[in-house]
Amino acid sequence: MGNMLVGKGFGTAPAGMAPDAAGIDGAAAGGTGKVEISNVSIAFKGPGNKLVPALAPTDLILRPGEFAAFIGPSGCGKSTLMNAVAGFVVPTTGGIVVDGVEIRKPTPDIGVVFQNFALFPWFTAIANVEFPLKRFGLTRAQRRERAFAALEEVGLARHAEKYPGQLSGGMKQRVAIARTLVSNPALMLMDEPFGALDAQTKVTMHELLLRLWERRRQTVMFVTHDVNEALVLADVVYVMSAAPGRIIERIEVDSPRPRSAEHIDEGFVRRRAAIMKLLRNEPHAEED
Repeated sequence: MGNMLVGKGFGTAPAGMAPDAAGIDGAAAGGTGKVEISNVSIAFKGPGNKLVPALAPTDLILRPGEFAAFIGPSGCGKSTLMNAVAGFVVPTTGGIVVDGVEIRKPTPDIGVVFQNFALFPWFTAIANVEFPLKRFGLTRAQRRERAFAALEEVGLARHAEKYPGQLSGGMKQRVAIARTLVSNPALMLMDEPFGALDAQTKVTMHELLLRLWERRRQTVMFVTHDVNEALVLADVVYVMSAAPGRIIERIEVDSPRPRSAEHIDEGFVRRRAAIMKLLRNEPHAEED
């Protein structure tokens, strides 16, 4: 499959397609998705306009196609850092560059998947997936083809005409992932996307996410509170301190894929113990 969706509506841009539309076919091409975070700190105004630091100065580089997990105490700034990369929050100091472009606002090259699904309840599943494509100048037929292909890839083609209220939690999150992937972003940001799911559904979603990532090799920033989840999914785990958050450890995960929390090797056990020790030594702050 490479770095693009296959099937209807994906691959080479159809004749007559607007230039912006053609761009979504190449957004996640090999070598894209490099993230450079340089001296980024973030503070918010508190009572009396006093600045309250949420993230200490942070330097970080994510390689194209890398799957990076971020874990730390509640309120340590994981989500704050991710929101800055998404362009939702402007850093107090420093800057964020993705593929050579400084991020100061949201961009189609960066996709975001939230824990709460963020679906439009009055739209069907396919209409929710189709919605972000309106910015690209595609025809309605082209949008529908691409949206259906994205739903096929996450295993929901049979449920395309259902509304969010008719879907389970896991199915809603599949729709949310399809909606993000349909624009073919170079970078995917995932903020505890499976935190509200039951254990069995979470395992299924891990398997789906890894299949998609292995086909596409988009760069992923994944926020979690679950150590096992981080070690199953990621190439590298960044452990963060309590607020103001800072990265206190970078842990490479070289256990062979595919992985699962049920079948672990010595390296998995060793890394899990190291992360748990780091987290136990960090005080818990307020929620992010």
